[in-house]
Amino acid sequence: MKALHIDFYVENKERFTGKEVVFMTSNHYSTFDPLMLIAISETPVAFVGKHEVRNYPLIGRIFRILNGQFIDRDNLKQELRVVRNVQKSLANKEETWVIYPEGTRNKSDIAPMREFKAGTFKIPLETKTTIIPLATFGSARPMKGRMHWRRYPVQIRFLEPITAEQFKDLKTFDIAKKVYDVMQSNINELRQRDAEYVKEIFAKKGKKKVE
Repeated sequence: MKALHIDFYVENKERFTGKEVVFMTSNHYSTFDPLMLIAISETPVAFVGKHEVRNYPLIGRIFRILNGQFIDRDNLKQELRVVRNVQKSLANKEETWVIYPEGTRNKSDIAPMREFKAGTFKIPLETKTTIIPLATFGSARPMKGRMHWRRYPVQIRFLEPITAEQFKDLKTFDIAKKVYDVMQSNINELRQRDAEYVKEIFAKKGKKKVE
C-alpha cells in the first residue's frame, strides 16, 4: 500500500475482533475495495464478487486464494449455489464474509449508494449471523490514473454490529433498508470529513490538486 501513497483513517476497528464469524456489508467504489479491507484486517476474510472479477489479474487471484465466491447474475442456478456455499460456511463458523450489496461499483462518490439487493440479506437471516456494516470513502482515487496526489485519504468506519436477534423477525427487504440507511448516513459524514483531510494534505504541500 505504500506505493499507492494511501493514508488510512480507520474507525471502530475493535467492532470486528475476528473472534466471531460475521457477515460484513460495504459500499463499493472501486476494485481496490477488497484490497483495502485485506490491508487493514488482522483476520482473513472472504469475499463475494461478480463473476467478471475472476478475470482481474490481481483481485481475481486474491479472491481465489481467500476462497472467494463469484456470482453470475445471469445464471440463477449458479447464484443460488454461491448463496448456499456462503450460508454453509457461516453456519459452520468457518470464516467471515464480505459482500457489496449494491451489486456493482458506484462510480460517483457524491451520489447515494445504489439500491441494495435485498436477497443478499437472506444469508445472515437464515444463518443467524451478526451483520457488521462498513462505510468507506475515498477508495476510488488511488486507482484513477488522471489523479496525481501526493497522498490519498481513505476512510473506513466499522459500524455498530446488528445481531441476529435484532433482525430475526424482519423480512430481507426490511433488513436491507435498515443496513442501507445506517451506511448512507455514515458515508455522508465521511464525505464531509474527507473534504477536511484533502484540504490538510494540500495545505501542507502548498500546492493545488492535480486532476
